[in-house]
Amino acid sequence: MNMVFYDISKIKNTWRKKKLPVFLKYSFLHSFSINNKELKHLFWHHANSVVYAQIISLNLYKIINYSNANFFINYIVKYIKIDILFLGNSYITNFPFFQFQKKYKLSTIINSFPNYWSALVIPDMLFEKIQHQKPQEFIKLEIEEDMILTISKNWKVFKNYQDSLRKKYEKKISKTLQKSKKIKIQKLTAKEVELYYDDLQILYESIMSQAKFNGVKFNIKTFIPLIRYNYANIYGYFLKNKMVAFASELISKENVYSYYVGFDKKLNKEYDLYSRILIENIKNGIQLKKKRIIFGRTASEFKSNFGAVPNQSYIYIKFRSVLLHYFFKFYFKRIHIKAWSQRKPFRIN
Repeated sequence: MNMVFYDISKIKNTWRKKKLPVFLKYSFLHSFSINNKELKHLFWHHANSVVYAQIISLNLYKIINYSNANFFINYIVKYIKIDILFLGNSYITNFPFFQFQKKYKLSTIINSFPNYWSALVIPDMLFEKIQHQKPQEFIKLEIEEDMILTISKNWKVFKNYQDSLRKKYEKKISKTLQKSKKIKIQKLTAKEVELYYDDLQILYESIMSQAKFNGVKFNIKTFIPLIRYNYANIYGYFLKNKMVAFASELISKENVYSYYVGFDKKLNKEYDLYSRILIENIKNGIQLKKKRIIFGRTASEFKSNFGAVPNQSYIYIKFRSVLLHYFFKFYFKRIHIKAWSQRKPFRIN
């Protein structure tokens, strides 16, 4: 029987018995569900197959940052608020929050969920793994690329990475390390995250408020259990004993996921804080002997300076209302990801 629960603790023992990757484990999802109450969390399971989903109430006003539609149409979109059934984790959009033992029909999964949503959104990773009777009914929308750095087997230490860069980019790394030499970087314990919670949340929100598009606010307390279970690390960046930046990483079997960051924007130029964060991501990925660093979907051109390359990504959308579906089918054709230049920092052997 297909079953959906709103509270994962009610199926704690059942979920724990399943053989799942780190980000689908009970302890990981439980932390997200208890610390982020502004959205509804849904847990679907059948035999050893699972899907984690969310229902999100979302204002679409920031989507106009990507649109070249006329003022009147953008004005309408600005005031639309919809409930989205998202088949995944809206806080981590570059990991598959499902596991299937067979290929399921989309209707089998969707009919199990409550029906109080206006739009269904499916990440490409899941869309490609399920059966659709009418896939053409979905709107395919390109989203910002996931920036990924593949770690060379020749990089045993960070210096190996530096030596693989062209002179121009190696100088940039050295300059960042010099500018940020007064910054003390400290790996935080779960107790220290509790202690610095207010500072972390403020730094995070100061960056997210400037983002072109963001969803429901993330609660930094989510990290506390994740650190205890060794699923995540948070690093505090201190200047004269004051936290001026932080960086978080999620750790899977093969990847380091550069996750939420926050930094004092006034000090960023002087100390090159964001560049230093990316450098530390690379150092950690090499030290942990991972295959890739997943840098995420923002600042693509900037991240390409460090060797990251884009992985094209899509979501598939279907609105319950036929009128809304055709309106947004028209509107999404006018949404374009901003073009940028891919940097090529590595030496050619």
